[in-house]
Amino acid sequence: MHWNSSFIVYPTVVRRAAPVKTGLERGGILLETNDFAFHFELSTNRRYLQLVQEYHYASLRGDKADELQQIFDDNQWPGYVTKVPIYAETDSAYYIPSDIFLSNGFFVSSQLVSSDFTALEEPSESFERNMMLFVEYELASGVVEVNFAIGLLPDEIMAQRVADDRIGYFSKRFTQYSIRNEDPGDGNGYHWWNPQMTVIHRRKLEVDAAGNTTIDPITYYIDPSVPQEWREAFRTGVEAWIPAFERIGFPNAIRAVLPGDDDWPADYRLGDLRYNSISVMISKETYAYGPTVIDPRSGEILHSDIVFEYGFFNEVMADFDMKSPTDPPQSRRASTDDDTDTPDSAMNSKKFAHVRTGRNQQCGIAREQQHQLDRIMLRSFAGDGDGYVPKRLIAQHFADIVMHEVGHTLGLRHNFAGSTAYSRDQLRDPAFVAEHGLSTSIMDYLPVNIFSDLKQDEVDKHPFFMTTIGAYDYAAIAYGYSIIDDEVPGYKHPLLTELAAAAPLFLTDEAVENMLNPYAQLFDLSSDLVDYAADRLQLVKNARSSDALLSKIPDDASWTTLWQRERFLLRLIEQAIRIVRPVLGGVNVTHTHRVNSEGAHNTTFVSKDTQLNVLNLLLRIIEAESGLFPEPKDYGMFVEVVGFDNEDCNEAKLDYDCLGRGLVDVGGYVLSIRGKALLAALFPAMNRIVQQDVLSPLTLHELLNLVWNRLSNLKPTSETLLALLDEMLRDVISNHNTDARIKRAIEEQWGVTEPPVVVVVKADEGK
Repeated sequence: MHWNSSFIVYPTVVRRAAPVKTGLERGGILLETNDFAFHFELSTNRRYLQLVQEYHYASLRGDKADELQQIFDDNQWPGYVTKVPIYAETDSAYYIPSDIFLSNGFFVSSQLVSSDFTALEEPSESFERNMMLFVEYELASGVVEVNFAIGLLPDEIMAQRVADDRIGYFSKRFTQYSIRNEDPGDGNGYHWWNPQMTVIHRRKLEVDAAGNTTIDPITYYIDPSVPQEWREAFRTGVEAWIPAFERIGFPNAIRAVLPGDDDWPADYRLGDLRYNSISVMISKETYAYGPTVIDPRSGEILHSDIVFEYGFFNEVMADFDMKSPTDPPQSRRASTDDDTDTPDSAMNSKKFAHVRTGRNQQCGIAREQQHQLDRIMLRSFAGDGDGYVPKRLIAQHFADIVMHEVGHTLGLRHNFAGSTAYSRDQLRDPAFVAEHGLSTSIMDYLPVNIFSDLKQDEVDKHPFFMTTIGAYDYAAIAYGYSIIDDEVPGYKHPLLTELAAAAPLFLTDEAVENMLNPYAQLFDLSSDLVDYAADRLQLVKNARSSDALLSKIPDDASWTTLWQRERFLLRLIEQAIRIVRPVLGGVNVTHTHRVNSEGAHNTTFVSKDTQLNVLNLLLRIIEAESGLFPEPKDYGMFVEVVGFDNEDCNEAKLDYDCLGRGLVDVGGYVLSIRGKALLAALFPAMNRIVQQDVLSPLTLHELLNLVWNRLSNLKPTSETLLALLDEMLRDVISNHNTDARIKRAIEEQWGVTEPPVVVVVKADEGK
């Protein structure tokens, strides 16, 4: 009866032959986009079934849509992916070969394109609206068993909800065609005119007639692969979202079910579309991600899984152990681990270390190196007598990340503005943080809440992690899930406009990537960004003022451990640079809308005093202020692991090497960090200042003059830094894309001129 109904395909790795290959681990989702939908059509000669990939990027709108239907169908015809012969036909079924589907990964996964496969009768199984087909593939990288979960799209299409750019949801954008002359005004008070419509991704929720029960609550099944010790922490992360739904009339709308619970399903299996899961896979990588499957007709989230790499647990436990190295041994590197901007790339603001959210809604929060820095800091402040961080704090850390990933599976995008909402004093208040959190949003990337003046007697009650969702999260759930009785799909109801207008500030990935707003950052905390960055430097100086580095090296530990701990301090300095860099020339551009016929909106600029404070902080690093870096006389203490070229000394293999030990080029690392600070002082600040023209609180000459004077007066003089600066500036002025005002200012301030044009005359031209 469903032979020509719309369906989705969701491939999950069930098991894989060792060694583990990244992306093909158990629990890995091999879906390359979340909006594939298919159906079968009978060919005109009735001898074939055609597999059609549906096209949902355009639709008809209006009472007279029927007049356009034939034209629309002809122009939007998706064709078919493939066709297969009908072997046999009964009253209820067509019998067709499956090899063309399976040899092409069912046309949803290029990783499974292979002619070497075997469909497994066991444990394949069918249900009322979905089925699981298990297939074993012989790939070049090894044998892998995949569960193709195939499910029908809902018979009833969920009502679409229009997006608002002040609330961050994953969304779908499509074109509407219409011949209607008039449309009702939407909640913004103007008539619909834009043929492009954006609708959000969200779950479908309903309450019973009495409003006492959520009919089909969003349920996450904590897979048995999650270590038993941390399953309750995972439950806490899931159910932290309950209050947001209760506030809008959905009691018990979200829950977690653990193995052993009374309602744990006897037929649970990973990849089953009936069960949203949170699982762990074995991998050498460290990350978590939450792919979802969407009904492309409506934006309804049909299924989601959250997958953690087991390496995440291993890394967390190692970082929280005072006596362990801070990270695994690595072969020698020429520079620090962070990206090294060139002036050209910096001016174009395209360097970005964060893994962006893609179409399958992957999130790189768990793999961020900043987490490692935070965990090492935490063990320094909160470690017990044996050097271990209390389990309650580890559980909070896990719950924090689960809360974030669950937010993605509810449809929410990142909000990197939330961490700047509260002051340093508020963040030190346990009662305030218990109620409001560290941020207005768990969808931020949040550091551990540690400032340099945290006292030992405050540690037991101090709030280190986010243990509740924030004010923005409540607002976002209200926008996406509130019941609005008279809402017309495709139009923004006035209540939605009110909810979006009242929501706390929202800034997401695009703002971070392009440094569009200084308040859109990863792993920053507090309303004073410069103070927070300066406090990172103070943490470094505090650590160097004692014998903390040396005293925490356990007996019989390799002396390479000392360098690993030193790198932690150097990374804190780099974190400070990253935080203040967008503040120079910063503009607080937001998603504000016009209200009550108000006058033109004026964007606010970061004040001159704040920008000067940023410059002073960067110049402290450039000048190598005492206590920030190791003393040259101590460079001989630092030894590193050395392997063969391009050897990963953390990789499991039979012929393990990495037995070389070498002296670390500490001076090179220090110079690299000072160079990054110099780069941050000039780029992209110079471009922004000239762009802002007379509105810029800081002039280009003031910026260049301050940097030049401080560099010129360095004691001892750093010829290397001056040479680096000269090279940067010559690259800038020789670049034909550089603004003429910047070139002129550099020439006037520093006397650096563009290289002369060299003309090569052909020998015969002089004759």
